[in-house]
Amino acid sequence: IRHNGISDPISAGRNIMSLVLFPNPFSANTTLNYSLSQSRAIKITLTDILGRETILMDNISQAAGNYQLPISVAHSGVYYLRLTSEGETVVRKLIKL
Repeated sequence: IRHNGISDPISAGRNIMSLVLFPNPFSANTTLNYSLSQSRAIKITLTDILGRETILMDNISQAAGNYQLPISVAHSGVYYLRLTSEGETVVRKLIKL
């Protein structure tokens, strides 16, 4: 498991799901790259520093594979991206300049 805030498998040892955000910090757009080693239903949310949540994907079933999701936010600030699947969650901090 890498703990540098860039890449981190959710389930250590099993490597069921991993994600990378690039670039971060970003000025216009960033991309969420994630991999699933088995089929799962996932939920992805983006929350601003005040707790306002935007649901990007909600309980979407996806087959094993690699995926990309472009992310764009209107205002500069700190955001938290949350990826949830089958009771497991990973959170990443995003900074828009």
